[in-house]
Amino acid sequence: MISFAAWPTETDIELYMNFAHDINLRRNNAFLVATLKKTRTFYGVIQSYTLLAATIGIFLLLVASMAAIVFCARRIAVAVRENGCAGTRRLNMQLHKLLFAQVRYIIG
Repeated sequence: MISFAAWPTETDIELYMNFAHDINLRRNNAFLVATLKKTRTFYGVIQSYTLLAATIGIFLLLVASMAAIVFCARRIAVAVRENGCAGTRRLNMQLHKLLFAQVRYIIG
């Protein structure tokens, strides 16, 4: 979830107090969900586009980093599989089965 925070004004507190009280299960905790501008200003439009561009940039950075992680993990797995001998692989599979059985016994 991506969210932006701002300090509420006195007017915002008055407008959103009952609404936020209902959302927060009848408690007055941090409650600012959104503050709507009453007037459209040039600065507000620029700020909106800047925040939108920043959100898109952060999302693209997240997608790129996840793609790099998946790519590197697959390359490492392939390299380990190709360079290992059959005996080591068989012992490794036996170890994994044993560990899996122990975890199922502890949890179950």
